Amino acid sequence: MRPVDLHSAEADELLAGVSEDERFGSWHLIVEGRLHSAGAAFAPLVELLSHGRIPAGVFDAWQGAVASAYGFTASRRSRLGRLVTERADCRARRRIDSRS
Repeated sequence: MRPVDLHSAEADELLAGVSEDERFGSWHLIVEGRLHSAGAAFAPLVELLSHGRIPAGVFDAWQGAVASAYGFTASRRSRLGRLVTERADCRARRRIDSRS
C-alpha cells in the first residue's frame, strides 16, 4: 500500500471515471482493481492489516455508521486540522514522502 498524489498521471489512470469533486473530496483505496472511497474504504483497508479480518467485518456490518462518521469528520476537517500540531504535521509529511 502506498500513497499516490491526486494531481499525478497515475492518479488520473487509477481514478478514471471519478469526478474531480469526488477525487479531492475523499480518500480512495484500490484493492485487487476495485475502488473503495470515503467510509466504504475502511473495511477493505483494515482487512489488509494483520489480524484485520474481524475488525473489517465490524466496519463492513456497520457501513452506514462508518460512512456517517466519516462524513461528519470530513466535513469538519478544516476545524479538526487546527488541532494537529506543526510537529505532527511535519512528521506525517515526511512519512508520506518516504513512501511515495
